[in-house]
Amino acid sequence: MAPPETAPFVAYKMDDNTQKVVVDKVGSLDATFNDPAMPVNDYHCAVYLNPLVARGGEHEEQDVAR
Repeated sequence: MAPPETAPFVAYKMDDNTQKVVVDKVGSLDATFNDPAMPVNDYHCAVYLNPLVARGGEHEEQDVAR
């Protein structure tokens, strides 16, 4: 899996033999949460690193499973 500094999300899929989970797609740094990166009519899952800014201005990160 790519480190968060190099990819904001990683999408996974089952391999062709449905024996294990493999990386399907690695997002580019300019991708956003709303960019269409997932197949519409197929089961999918991803982990997305969502940068947050707290009310006090502190930067935080939150992993979002989708």
